[in-house]
Amino acid sequence: MYNKKLEAGLNININNKNYYLNNQFNAQALFQNVNLQTTGTLPNVQRGKMPIHFLENDFSLVKTVHNHILKIGTFIHYAVLPQNLVIDIPDSNLQKQQTTQKQMFVHPNVSYSFPVWRMSFSVQAGIQYTKGNYVTNLSGINTYIIPPDSLFNKYNYSLFQYYVLPKLYYDRELFHASLRFPVRTFLFNENDNLNNSKTTSVYPCPQLNMSYQLNAYWKLNALAGYDVHTSLDNLPAAYILENYREFNVGINRPSVEKSNIYSFGATYENAVHELFFYMNASYAPSNNNLLAHNYFSGYMNIIGYMLQNNTKNTVRLSARISKTIDSWKSTFSIATSYSSYSNYLVQQNIFISNKNTTFSLSPKIDARLTKWLILGYESSFIRNKLSVSNSNTTSPLNQFTENINIGGIVSKSWNFKFIIEHYNNQLTNSQSNSTLFSDFQIRYIPKKSKNWQYSITAYNLFNQKDFRYTVFNNASYMTQDYKIRPFNILAGVYFSW
Repeated sequence: MYNKKLEAGLNININNKNYYLNNQFNAQALFQNVNLQTTGTLPNVQRGKMPIHFLENDFSLVKTVHNHILKIGTFIHYAVLPQNLVIDIPDSNLQKQQTTQKQMFVHPNVSYSFPVWRMSFSVQAGIQYTKGNYVTNLSGINTYIIPPDSLFNKYNYSLFQYYVLPKLYYDRELFHASLRFPVRTFLFNENDNLNNSKTTSVYPCPQLNMSYQLNAYWKLNALAGYDVHTSLDNLPAAYILENYREFNVGINRPSVEKSNIYSFGATYENAVHELFFYMNASYAPSNNNLLAHNYFSGYMNIIGYMLQNNTKNTVRLSARISKTIDSWKSTFSIATSYSSYSNYLVQQNIFISNKNTTFSLSPKIDARLTKWLILGYESSFIRNKLSVSNSNTTSPLNQFTENINIGGIVSKSWNFKFIIEHYNNQLTNSQSNSTLFSDFQIRYIPKKSKNWQYSITAYNLFNQKDFRYTVFNNASYMTQDYKIRPFNILAGVYFSW
């Protein structure tokens, strides 16, 4: 893959006694060329041009009068993605795809807050408007995979999201509570080669958040709420060739996720002894209007959706403790978590359930060994388990990573950094892969001209050739193999003002 990127930005910031104003403008022109050779049961060559261009502007204005606060904001993002993909499979038609996607997102909003008795009241209102279109032109695709009239598609869509978020906040020395009762309205409009339709929905989304200070160290918090979110990730209805084996037919509907959230947590903070503890438990059942529907047609995996309720459940437990020892100039911490995620999908016209559980344990140490030498160590142990239709697909697979970071400040002008990374990934029940990476960097900052910096970085000191790990995705898992750039040295010159 070869990338060429042009970026530009402008930031305006005004802060005085009358108001605060900030405006950030960014622009990008990214040109990506891909030339990929794939081996295996169906060797092929994939060539693609995938530019990504966008303009965006983020504006905010804050005005305060006594205890009344007025905020006005507008965010605008416009993106253009003209892409070309050619897949050359021996003894087969040359598959070609031209797609052009244009999308604009506009989000104006205003909020106003003021005190009411012993409480404060705020209300925020806004509109999130998304408008876009796809144009796809396919050739060389077998018509037994897709209907012939789907080789050329024009698809336009727009999504309006109106929301009003009133919030009442009660704040006292020991007890804090906030009640939010937003109302969201979604208006979706789409048209393609065949039809034109509109969908309107209104949802109330209450949420209650409370916290209580038990004593000088312990604090409890609880949250209960209901919310609704929409996504356009399942679009377009136009057919998209993801790669030589995957074909995304999409669906001409936005996904609507209705979710409940219940959580409870506790924190312990002892600043004198520099000891901190955090724990949290959450349960989030949700319901989506779309159900994934995947099937194979020849060598192609067809990815689509059905208009059918999909129940999901997420459970998460997490905790973290940290301690600083001043005499050692070190901070020790350890974090652990357990999560369980389950949902449903249709595979080869069979309705199946899947459940993915993950356990992780991550210790970390940051220490200043001397005045000029700093040591950082962090490791992570992760265990994944996948069950499909109440049957274990695999035994639990483990992943273990270590990162050692040694930094040194030799003088005011010279510093260095040495990094060692170790990965041990269990790929299957009987196969694992262990990889060791290392980088070294020297940086020089001239005393007389601190605007300039010079660096030399050596990457992949052990000249590793590849990196493999296992990825879990809903009811499937796969082993991915990446070819690593060999040992190389990069010289850099930096100028700042």
